[in-house]
Amino acid sequence: MPTVYVTAPESAAAELAETLVDERLAACVNAVGCQSTYRWEGTVETDAETILLIKTTPEGYDQLVERIKQLHPYDVPCISSGSTQPPSTTALASGSPNRSTNVVSNRQYLEIESRLIGLP
Repeated sequence: MPTVYVTAPESAAAELAETLVDERLAACVNAVGCQSTYRWEGTVETDAETILLIKTTPEGYDQLVERIKQLHPYDVPCISSGSTQPPSTTALASGSPNRSTNVVSNRQYLEIESRLIGLP
C-alpha cells in the first residue's frame, strides 16, 4: 500500500487528513507532531508541524497528490512517497504481538520513516 509522507502546519493538518479520508483518497492518515527546521527565502526557520503518513492505493496515488497540492496551505508542500513492506514471516512467527501486516513495530516505523525522508 503506498504511503505518502506530507508535512503540514499544525493548524491545517487535521482538516487536510479528514478531507482526504472523507473524499476516499486515503484509507487512513496518521498524524505525528514534529519540529521542522528549514530554509525559506534565505532565512532559517523553525516551526511546529505535523507529519501526515497517508495510506492510499496505487490507483489513487496521482489523484491524492493533486488533491494535497490543492488543499495544502504551503506554496511548496513536502510530498514524498514510499511503500511499506509487511513484517517478515520470521517476525510474525517470533510471537510478536504485532501479527497483523497492517501493524508495524516502532523500529519498523522508524525504518520506514527514515526511507521516506532519505536518511541512511
